[in-house]
Amino acid sequence: MMAEQYRYIEANVKQGVLILTITMKRLQDYETAKAVEAEFSAALSDASTSKVAVDIEQLEFLASVGFWPFLGLRHKVTEMGGRVVLCNLSKFVEQVFERTRLLINPSATSALFQKANSVNEAIEMLNAG
Repeated sequence: MMAEQYRYIEANVKQGVLILTITMKRLQDYETAKAVEAEFSAALSDASTSKVAVDIEQLEFLASVGFWPFLGLRHKVTEMGGRVVLCNLSKFVEQVFERTRLLINPSATSALFQKANSVNEAIEMLNAG
């Protein structure tokens, strides 16, 4: 089981799914967003899987620049033929994703982002196909 420690995220693989856990409370500036994107990319390369769950339970605030790492991750994972599921969204962060139309019909496999209530639920969704 891979267990990497980065500055802004934690990454590990569980049941064939890369779990990316954001460890900060606020994602609101360009430099941090670019760093998170780089950490997502490094973790994805190290994990060798195209099933990704992003645990954002600790994230309380997301500015518009904060979408950059999520969109970059989704692009890379989609190119690999995989999917990204967001999990443990706070009400505020979920509303931000919905209002920007990045979380539309989150249960559909064709949605830009899917969501789950927990990491275990995200793993089940990704391993179900």
